[in-house]
Amino acid sequence: MTVKAIDTNAWADNDWLILGEIGTGNAEVLQVKGSPTDGTSLSVDNAGSGGARYNHAINEPVYRIDFNQVEFNRNTTDTTSGVSVLTTAEVQPDDLFTRFEDTSNTTGFGFVRFKNSETSAFSSYSDGIPYTGYGAKALGRIIRGVRRILSETEADIEHITDQDIIEEVNEKQRDVAHDGGRLWPFYETIRSSSQVANQRRYTIDDNVEIGKAFTITVDSQPMAKIDQDRFNILNWDNLRTEDPTHAGVWNNRIVLWPLPSASASADTLDGNITATATTIMLDDVSAFRAPGRALIDSEVISYENLLTKTALDGTLTAAATTVTVDSTTDFPSTGTIVIDDEEMTYSGTGSTTFTGVTRGANSTSAVAHADGAIVTGRTLIGCERGLEGTTAATHSDGATVTERDIIYNAHEEPTELKDPNDQTAIPDPQVLVYGTSMELALTKLNDQALHDRLKVKYDQAIERLRDKFGKKFTAPFGRIKNKEEVVTDRGRFVNPNDFPSGLN
Repeated sequence: MTVKAIDTNAWADNDWLILGEIGTGNAEVLQVKGSPTDGTSLSVDNAGSGGARYNHAINEPVYRIDFNQVEFNRNTTDTTSGVSVLTTAEVQPDDLFTRFEDTSNTTGFGFVRFKNSETSAFSSYSDGIPYTGYGAKALGRIIRGVRRILSETEADIEHITDQDIIEEVNEKQRDVAHDGGRLWPFYETIRSSSQVANQRRYTIDDNVEIGKAFTITVDSQPMAKIDQDRFNILNWDNLRTEDPTHAGVWNNRIVLWPLPSASASADTLDGNITATATTIMLDDVSAFRAPGRALIDSEVISYENLLTKTALDGTLTAAATTVTVDSTTDFPSTGTIVIDDEEMTYSGTGSTTFTGVTRGANSTSAVAHADGAIVTGRTLIGCERGLEGTTAATHSDGATVTERDIIYNAHEEPTELKDPNDQTAIPDPQVLVYGTSMELALTKLNDQALHDRLKVKYDQAIERLRDKFGKKFTAPFGRIKNKEEVVTDRGRFVNPNDFPSGLN
């Protein structure tokens, strides 16, 4: 095959190429045979079976390609770990698409990647393609919506890339999140921290919108809201330590007054737990408060209550190794129970029995117990795992469990959308479709008239969102207008120069 020039730095033996314009009827995949030399001659064959299959005219293009095949895969979830290979097909250069139809599956996610059959090298996997199509709030669906709206004009939109749209969608998410001080329920979240003795300031989670942390509780007690001026007045005795009663937010930190006198309660796991366990036994839960949150290793959990409780169904002798109760519901399959002052470990449960019981555990004494005696477990029950951006994981016996006794509601920043299957939290994605189209009409198409028409639709969409979901507003911590004004703990402005009022 004669070409205009050969660069031996770019071409090598066994390289793959497409001869002809991609998408035309005579385009074909060929392979270089023999090491090229500088010049105008290139030896090729058709996968070892002769030369080109079709005639080609002078000046037809020759493209070097890294891969000559496409591998089609499927998985039940949107992950490439453990995918199943459906088929491997040759690249079809005479078409703009290389197609495959999976007739065996109707659900799951499809993935494709390119393959070099000579070297067995692969490209990265594509994003997952849902068999049932993108959901209404998926980024892939939003991108299609934007392209559909912009394609209704006479403008050329081919130069607008998916990345252009994605960046604008994420900007518009942030615009909505920051709209007028609203507390959108779809961005409302709970975050927590643990008190440290004599530590006043606690950094707010990075994903919380600055200035939008509120309803702070410490040890289950709501804090009075104060601003910096009120804090300075209260904090004249800056070494005072006791249970905090007041809290303020500035410099993206929660500030407590007085200084906490003690650190958050902590204990250890009594036995290993799996990543899905919702009942967790500790060595001692007496210092924890319920409901609440806790940190196990690096995982944050929440729990609804502290003790699982039942009653003996019949008397229990000091030597019995099976304990019969009214019900073992909510007790873990292995662990520790307490009857009166005696602790017992058990290795199994039936619907109304604890089996494999070891009596007098943890230096207690094995004694007889009466029918109806209360049986408790030192457990956190109703647990929700992997909160606040952490991952549910397994944990070993003896792992430290620290109470997260500072809990605050917050307004979180939107999660960046990157993958086509990523979902926006905004209930009406048309807000993003119109808002993104509106901005691109101006920045990419330079079409002021189109921008203005789309802005009308965006304003209508955002107003519907406000009417339905925007009834909450974040209540700011106390602010002062003048230095002479003092803000009370309830957040009202009080002028200290005013005469007293309301006195009897």
